Amino acid sequence: MGSKKAWSLTLKIFAIASLYFLSGSVGLKLGAVSKFATFVWPPTGIALAAAITFGSEIWPGIFLGAFLVNYLTGAPLAVSAGIAIGNTLESIVAIRLLSRTGQFYKTIENFRGATAYILIAAILSPMISATLGTICLLVSHIVNIYRFPETWFAWWFGDTIGALVIAPFILVLIHEIKNFKNIRAMGEALIILFLTSFLCLTIFRNWLPQIEILHWPYFLFPLLFWSGIKFRLLGTTTLTMTIASISIWGTAQGFGFFADPDLTTSLFHLQTYIAVIALSGLAFGSIMAEWVRAESDLRQALSARNEFLSIASHELKTPITSLKMQIQMTQRRVNPRENIAPTPQKLAQALEVSSKQIDRLTNLVDQLLDVSRIEAGRLEYFFQPTNLLEVTTEIAEQFEMQLCSSKCSLLIKIDESIIGIWDRSRIEQVLVNLISNAVKYAPGKEIIIRAQIPKDASRNVVLEVEDKGVGISREEQEYLFKPFTRAANLKHLPGLGLGLFIVKKIVEAHKGKISIDSLINVGTKFIVNLPLNSN
Repeated sequence: MGSKKAWSLTLKIFAIASLYFLSGSVGLKLGAVSKFATFVWPPTGIALAAAITFGSEIWPGIFLGAFLVNYLTGAPLAVSAGIAIGNTLESIVAIRLLSRTGQFYKTIENFRGATAYILIAAILSPMISATLGTICLLVSHIVNIYRFPETWFAWWFGDTIGALVIAPFILVLIHEIKNFKNIRAMGEALIILFLTSFLCLTIFRNWLPQIEILHWPYFLFPLLFWSGIKFRLLGTTTLTMTIASISIWGTAQGFGFFADPDLTTSLFHLQTYIAVIALSGLAFGSIMAEWVRAESDLRQALSARNEFLSIASHELKTPITSLKMQIQMTQRRVNPRENIAPTPQKLAQALEVSSKQIDRLTNLVDQLLDVSRIEAGRLEYFFQPTNLLEVTTEIAEQFEMQLCSSKCSLLIKIDESIIGIWDRSRIEQVLVNLISNAVKYAPGKEIIIRAQIPKDASRNVVLEVEDKGVGISREEQEYLFKPFTRAANLKHLPGLGLGLFIVKKIVEAHKGKISIDSLINVGTKFIVNLPLNSN
């Protein structure tokens, strides 16, 4: 398995090195400043996309590609190595900083995340490559001090455009293309792409020279916004890539709105235009993605509310109906007209059933009240020394009848020396909810409650409640701690879907964390990590 992974990584490294070398060779032939800096540098986008997709372990591919393209262009060995180090650091630093803002694709799906990407990956990190690379050229006397600013700016600007155009296109395409299955949407996308390509060829290759009004590059912006409205980031990044590719090809051959006798000047003006296109596309695409996601969340919230009202009315009605039936039956039995007195056993049985239904009704109301208190920030806590084994044992005794009727066995593995500063009643609430879930979803199975203080975290205790029940899918685990939410395969069972939400909020109020480890038809384990002093 290890050799297979190493072989896969080696293939990725050589693939990235090859793509970097080929795209870099093309870039250095397009109006290079001081021979090694250019306004067209696709390798930056390729390196960023690769690093974000595969992680920083692919850095040898970036280094190798950058070294070869500069060395074979004529740079001395030491200079090529210095430039390659700068290009590698550019990508690695960018992904390290981006990782603090969240996963890349999810990050640019909102305007704030897209802004962070632009600042980090397209503005700040290219300065590393430009600075180290230009210093290497200066030290080796390839450029003099007077050409340093010009060379640095061309280097930085070329890397910036690569980060704005290439990387978002590759990464969004990877994530979105698999969901693009609607035939009608495909047709509309092809129409937008055809119109964009046609206008680009007219503007940058002088198609239809007799219609001069179509030679203005600003006609492409309506198509960019159209694609953003319909296809969000996938639309804007694809159109940006299309515009950049055709416009660079046409301008390099002396055609189009930005054509100039000096190719370097032409490419500078063109890349400024492409930067505006790319920034507009990223910003607008991220705003549209955020808006669509907010609309989807609202629909889900409304659906969840409606489902909750349906479930709540059913759950509340069940014990009330049962309680009413018991009262009516008891009334008939003690009716003086019938002159029949109920036996003590039947009366006790009716009272026991009524008491259970009242307990169930009280529990449902308490859950609803707890949720309202949590949302309002008014759930109170009283911290005191609490023996975890003692609390767990008391809760287990309360579940004796439920365990017996469900044919479940309960095993407790907790050291009596584990004492924490917690709210005892709230810790009881956590255990009640977790054990109740285990009994409900794992009938006839063993339930294990264990707690220990890890050696590497002596100020924390890890509490686990494990069952061998039906399990929960990976996709549904992400939403399980939200209010009014239950796993799809468990919706036929009673409950409001509030228990785990309340548990999570109680654990967080104790400065702890709760997680879940579950597999379908294997079982579920809830893991609660609590500080020994939560006050």
